[in-house]
Amino acid sequence: MTRLRHRLKAYLVALRMTGYDTILYVEGRDNDPAFYGAVAKRYQVETGRQVDLRMATELPNAALPAAGGAGGKQALLRAAMFLERWCANRAIGLSGREIAFCVDKDIDEIEGKLNNCRGLIYTRLHSVENHLVVASDLVRALAPALSATEQLVARELNTYGNIQLLAQNWRDWVVCCLVAVALGIKDVGTYSRSSPVNAPPHGPADQALVQDFHLLLRRKCGLPVADFDLSLQRAFQIVDGLLQGGRFDEVFKGKWYGDILFSLLNSCPVLGSACRSAGKGGLWIGIRAAFMIPEGDYRYYEAGIRNSARA
Repeated sequence: MTRLRHRLKAYLVALRMTGYDTILYVEGRDNDPAFYGAVAKRYQVETGRQVDLRMATELPNAALPAAGGAGGKQALLRAAMFLERWCANRAIGLSGREIAFCVDKDIDEIEGKLNNCRGLIYTRLHSVENHLVVASDLVRALAPALSATEQLVARELNTYGNIQLLAQNWRDWVVCCLVAVALGIKDVGTYSRSSPVNAPPHGPADQALVQDFHLLLRRKCGLPVADFDLSLQRAFQIVDGLLQGGRFDEVFKGKWYGDILFSLLNSCPVLGSACRSAGKGGLWIGIRAAFMIPEGDYRYYEAGIRNSARA
């Protein structure tokens, strides 16, 4: 049976019938609801407002209404901008409800693409997954997923050091990603893929592979060598500046943490079998289950919700 489709305006008007005071639309299906669920739970306790969490896939496509539901970041951006314009022009009868659209910042800030629409809440870091990993006690999170004791997981993880230090091994790959984005090279799948220059993923970059990828990018973009090298130099400056400022998680894609953790645990003689059984999905389930939102993060998102356009 074909699902009934609505235009965005009709969909938003229907929110008049909801009993919720605050509605948060989120981008993803797994990690986003877990993260924003922690925000919503605390916000509801502190404010007394009833909070509803909804998926982006519920929204009609704002650009092509007849096409029906359209999940993801672009649908949230379109809906936020539409609602802001609508509220600015007339009262739409939603009785002071807070409606916010929560999206991953990705590298929009670096590209100068941040949207200042009042109803948008960007992640502070690259994406929700960064927050989940950076703020989590990974030992406590992964022990149940691996059916292992916390002492065993801690011993294995401590052999390699902090997960964020391992992520910094991907510096060269992040630079490649930024260059590809800056030069509009779309057919090499940089930010959409795991690093091909870190083998294994929890290890350092292979500089021969890095140089090969630089050559590939240069051929793809068609720029003179000097111009390409300048773009490469700029990307290194951005990444190294963020590294030095402790802000690497603004350019490191959080989903890549799953690749690093799986590779690391899979290499452990004792935990390798349990890691393969759990899979990357199982590791993320453990991280989500153990996550508790830090005070600073909560206050950032609380301010975003309060600043959202009240319809």
